[in-house]
Amino acid sequence: MNIQFSIFLLKWFIHNTSYFEGNVFELDFEVVFGSDTKYYKNKFLSNIRVSSSVRTVFQNNFFAATFDAVSCGLDLYHNNFGDNSLFQYATGGEIVNNNICRFTGYCRPGVFFNNNFTSNDAHTLKCSCFDPSPSYYNPEYNSSKDLHINNPALFSRAKYLGVITEDIDNEPRDSSRSIGADETCLKIPFPDTIFIECGSKYILKICQPDSTNIRLYWKPGKELIDSLAYMPTTIADCTKLLWLEDSIGSVIDSVFIVPIPIKSIGKQTYNTHAGWPISLACYVPIGSSITWSPDSLVDYPDSSIVEVTTCESIQFIVTIDNGDCGIIVDTVDLIIDPTPNAYFTWDSIDCLDAYLSMYYPCYDSVLWDFDDGTFSTQTSGWHSFPNNGTYMVTLTVWHEGYTDSRTSPIIINCVGISEIIKDGILIYPNPTNNILIVNIQSDRIKGTYKIMDIAGRVLLEGAINEKQLEIDVSKLSKGMYLLKLEKYSLRFIKN
Repeated sequence: MNIQFSIFLLKWFIHNTSYFEGNVFELDFEVVFGSDTKYYKNKFLSNIRVSSSVRTVFQNNFFAATFDAVSCGLDLYHNNFGDNSLFQYATGGEIVNNNICRFTGYCRPGVFFNNNFTSNDAHTLKCSCFDPSPSYYNPEYNSSKDLHINNPALFSRAKYLGVITEDIDNEPRDSSRSIGADETCLKIPFPDTIFIECGSKYILKICQPDSTNIRLYWKPGKELIDSLAYMPTTIADCTKLLWLEDSIGSVIDSVFIVPIPIKSIGKQTYNTHAGWPISLACYVPIGSSITWSPDSLVDYPDSSIVEVTTCESIQFIVTIDNGDCGIIVDTVDLIIDPTPNAYFTWDSIDCLDAYLSMYYPCYDSVLWDFDDGTFSTQTSGWHSFPNNGTYMVTLTVWHEGYTDSRTSPIIINCVGISEIIKDGILIYPNPTNNILIVNIQSDRIKGTYKIMDIAGRVLLEGAINEKQLEIDVSKLSKGMYLLKLEKYSLRFIKN
């Protein structure tokens, strides 16, 4: 259903796959039903709340509006948010090429990409929002009632998205696009100066009608990466004067490119619990490199987004090398609540043995009570229960004077079989000492098999080239393993 008219109602019950295009929403608007709805080239003068599953929100203008997106699967492309707007975000999708003013919500890695954060306090997002390639420019809208951008720093800065072919004004978009809802370019006469974050690459895109056959050239060539290109690129590493010539060398116009110094973020503080993995982010300008110290506690010390698991509070020193634009040193304080977490996992093969493991790594000492009169102080391992039944297993963890206990029922049901059959797959003997026999009765199972430990590490693999495989597992240590055959997973024990 395609809906094209001005909206005055407060609440809508929308059909699935509804398509809103070119509307003006003058009052608060809420979608309380309607899966896979799309919003395209609309103007929101007041608040919008979407609690159903939304597919795409692209090339809209949000004026003095709160966009409350509590739906799942939201894709937000090329939108402009006004100075008094607020974007509240809760769930998955992609947020790309938008001019975003105020934002609240949970930024997840892989969701935010190449957005421009426009508010005066946008710097607070630089180390809290997981956008790997953000920018922080004032879009210089025409007015609070006209959200066309005028800042040349945003021209040609967007990432290419194949689903976008026109802007909110029905102007065509090519591969070099502006961030936000409207497409724009450098108009002649040029502004005197374009301010670009130091180190950034900038594409020089001028407004020239398609009917114009006059070939224009940017000069001087030494300041351009691709001087013969129709839209060449320069790097804002120093103040430089660029000019445009026609084919006979006459100067059409000129513009100064002035780099904006990169400012230090200062100290950022994060809080988490002992042993809980947490993602940290720090703003890295385009073309810069980053190092985290101490690097032993982060997964990728040369990445702007890292994951950390630690038991103690720690301060990271973050060094950002921006080449000719200078070096920045910031600090990230990670404050740890030392209270332990006694959550644990367990697995079994429907027999008397079960493998139990505490999930979080921070502890001074632990105690397992297996509810069968036996105890253990190991963090993980196999336990043999005496009989079938339900055992209320309790794990108690001590850490820095704090204690936590968790109790979980473990059901033991050993029926004494020595083989496992699942969807036409038979494995035996189980447990096995040396050879695991796999009988495959289905023609659909092809490719390779994998044998993994309970941590997911692949220990053995091979081709499925026969109906019956004999896999040598004699070199595996004693314990439980997983046989993976395409989508099927079967557990077995190596004695």
